Amino acid sequence: MGKPPGTPLDSEDTAAIACLPAGIDAPVLENTAIGTVARVTWTTPEAVRSRAVYDNGNGVRRATPWDEPATAHEHLAWGILQGAAYELSVEVEAPDGITCSDTVTGQAGALANDTPDVYADTPQVDLVDGGFTVLAAVDGISRWLIVTDESGEVVWSWHIDPSRLGVSQVEHAFLTADGRGIEFAGQAQGEGEPGVIATVGLDGELVSTVVVNGIHTSFVPLPDGGWGALGWEVREFDDGGVPVKLLGDTILEVAADGTSRRVWGSFDEHTPDLSVEWLAGWYLPDPEVGDWSHVNWISYDPAGEDFLVTATFNDGVFRIDRATGAEVWSAGTSDAQVIVPRQEPPLLGRPHSVVATADGLLVFNRNKGSDASLQTCSQAVDLAIVGDDVSAERTYGSESCQLVSFMGDALRLPNDNTLTVFSSVGVVDQSAPDGSLVQRLTVDTETVFGFGQWFEAPQ
Repeated sequence: MGKPPGTPLDSEDTAAIACLPAGIDAPVLENTAIGTVARVTWTTPEAVRSRAVYDNGNGVRRATPWDEPATAHEHLAWGILQGAAYELSVEVEAPDGITCSDTVTGQAGALANDTPDVYADTPQVDLVDGGFTVLAAVDGISRWLIVTDESGEVVWSWHIDPSRLGVSQVEHAFLTADGRGIEFAGQAQGEGEPGVIATVGLDGELVSTVVVNGIHTSFVPLPDGGWGALGWEVREFDDGGVPVKLLGDTILEVAADGTSRRVWGSFDEHTPDLSVEWLAGWYLPDPEVGDWSHVNWISYDPAGEDFLVTATFNDGVFRIDRATGAEVWSAGTSDAQVIVPRQEPPLLGRPHSVVATADGLLVFNRNKGSDASLQTCSQAVDLAIVGDDVSAERTYGSESCQLVSFMGDALRLPNDNTLTVFSSVGVVDQSAPDGSLVQRLTVDTETVFGFGQWFEAPQ
């Protein structure tokens, strides 16, 4: 767990960085295209493991990951406040302990002028699970990836350039496994059309772009490499002699080289109710296609080696076996293994995210549009699952009603706080286990979010 926002270096920290002189040249700092990220280089006489240790410009300790044994070292120092002066030194593993270089002073630059502004309110500062949040943001004109620190300060931003990527709609991003970049999914226009999974380095340089046909909305990195992703699928049905085209969804497992395999499809296990007039007009390649299954989120549970997805056609959540594509478990208000009742607040109401927890599932219920009686608040709900019994243990987001019109997700943090992203209203809440508000991030009224992801601060 990270430190609360604004925590200065304490005795434990200073003990960790107090070490013997390393006998190496001081590191060299160079600001990158992202003004708050510095490239740090140094050399050592022998091949050793080392890292950079620094502060964020306000007394909060940061560190880069330990590298592999080498004589030439290059790291990226980030999580530094805009325009802040900071101190940095190098730690080196030696046979008799950790040794350090001389300390150098750096000066962070600024982020792009039109980076979306984020405002933080932290009523319970001691309860904040100190970490970073990466968000896709749209300010009405441009699309951005932004990262906020423990205090809610934007410490990294990158403008999404459609001319370079071939796509413009980005809703989901993660820190890469090596901690040196942000990977994100760019949505395809439709089935068979190119989308991308791309990585931008923390220095702002585009590292890789993998083309994935038909990808949309959400994806998830897999622990053994590659990604799980959602895909479009259109099928035509005969409704008493009248052709009806409906939009479904698939799960794709994508390898690093871009090859993919189809794991599951909503049409495989479920049959659309043709008596329902499914909403049409927004699937760009064909406005006559009705939006049926509406799967908008995918996560991965390594314990069961299962994918978890949401669907709005039945207010459902599904657990899908990664290897076979079989539906291991499902719950919804209809067409599911476990039927949950409609109630207020809902157990499942237009769910738009789901992640596994120790006792069950954490679900974000958008609620809007699910039923005339459920036009209340979008909320995160802890669902306890015992056999076929699904019950709500706690809801998050009740203190001030936020009703979102698209997206939204909820994540469980290491200290058991809950991070809830109310996408279309530009609000991110961190709540304590008792449901009380710990921290709220907001943006200007013209800015909205996609999904959010939390990760440990670089320390």
